[in-house]
This record gives sequence, structure tokens and C-alpha cells, in this order.
Amino acid sequence: MSSSQNEKKNSDVEMGDASPVLPIPAIHGATLTFVTGFLSFKERLSMRSAEKETTEGNKSLSDAAPLVGTDTTLVQVPEVLAQPSGSSTTPVPIPEKGQVMESMPPPLDRKEIVLGLHAPSAAPLPKGRKRNGAATETDKKRRCSKGAEGEPSGHLQQYRAMFISLIDGMISDCSSEVERLTEGLAESREALKRIEATLKSTEDAHAAETSQLEVQVSGRERDLGKSASALFRMKKEKKAKASEVRRLQRQI
Repeated sequence: MSSSQNEKKNSDVEMGDASPVLPIPAIHGATLTFVTGFLSFKERLSMRSAEKETTEGNKSLSDAAPLVGTDTTLVQVPEVLAQPSGSSTTPVPIPEKGQVMESMPPPLDRKEIVLGLHAPSAAPLPKGRKRNGAATETDKKRRCSKGAEGEPSGHLQQYRAMFISLIDGMISDCSSEVERLTEGLAESREALKRIEATLKSTEDAHAAETSQLEVQVSGRERDLGKSASALFRMKKEKKAKASEVRRLQRQI
């Protein structure tokens, strides 16, 4: 509001320098324009504050009927009888709207001023919460896409290279470990085969020795049987000789 007033004052100063004495209709027009501009600015300020409170309260703005179009305001300005020394930019005290309508006498020329306000966009606004959530998701996706596209050689590529090198090292370690275990398994199989061959040869040797021992035992048994039969015959002959000796002794 201060910037608009300063611009208005500057324009009025230039107009006053160009024409020091203005006619009464020009003074009426300048005062009327200033009053209507202030009132329209106040109305827009109240509308903006109401819309801001509605948005912060997470209420729907689609049900609210914004002011679209034109508003006709009738302002009565009294006749200016005297003008201060050589300038038309002296600030005029402006009362409230109702007081202006009541206190001002009817002017010489009544004018109707049409205030045109810019119409807002025709698209209805969604609820504040949904809009904020959608904006947040969109910003997140945009930031992710910018981070993925804008920094191709940044930390992401470094981490990716480190991860790939780590995976390659693990794969190479696993491959070497598998090769070592495969070689150990092959050696174990060869050792098992050698042990099986040795065991088989040992079993064959034990079987041969067992068969030889069985042959020897059977031969010893035959020899023992022969010795027992010879001993039995010797005992029998000895008994016969003893009985013959007793018989001869009885005869003698």
C-alpha cells in the first residue's frame, strides 16, 4: 500500500509542477480515485486474509464463492474550496467507508466509479491437506529425479562402484574357496580309493593266510589222529605183553 501511495504522490507532484492551479473537477477526480483505490485495496486485503485463514484451517475453498466480476461503489466527495500552497498532493484524511457516505455532502457532480478485480483461476482448488500432500510427493519425486539425473558422477556412482567391487571380491573369494574345496574333495576321493585298495589287499592276504592255517590245522589234526591211533595200538600191545608175562609167571 505504501508503494502505491508513493507512486501516486510522485505522479501528483509531477502533475502539480506541470499545472500549479488545477480546476475543481480535476481535484475531485484525484481525490475520488485515491479514496476508491484505498477502499478496494482494503477489501482485497480482507479477502486475502480470509482466504489465508481458510487455507490454514484445512477447509475446502471450492464451496466459497470468490468475488469475481465488478463492484460498483458510489462515493461522494465534497467540493474543495481552497488548495494548500501550490500542490495538489496534500494527504486528505480518509474516514471509514460508512462515515464517508454519511459525512460527505453531495458533490457538484456525482460520479459512479466501477472497480474491476482480477478474477481468480477458473479451476477449483482442492483441499489444503490434499494439495500439500500432492505437492510434497511431487517435490520428493522431483528432488529424486534431479538427484539421479543431475549428479551422475557423485556419491551415488561412488557407492555403486564400491558395492560392485565388494560383490566382485566376494564372488572371487567364493570361487577360490570352491576350487580349493573341489581339489580337497578330489584328493580325499583318491586317498579313499587308495585306502580301499589297501584294505582289499589286506583282506586278500588275510584270506590266504587263513586258508593256509586251515590247511596246516587239518594236517596237524591228521597227524594227531595217526599218533593217537599208534599210541592206542602200543597200549594194546603192551597190555597183551603184560598178560602174557603174567601167564608165564603163573606157569612157572
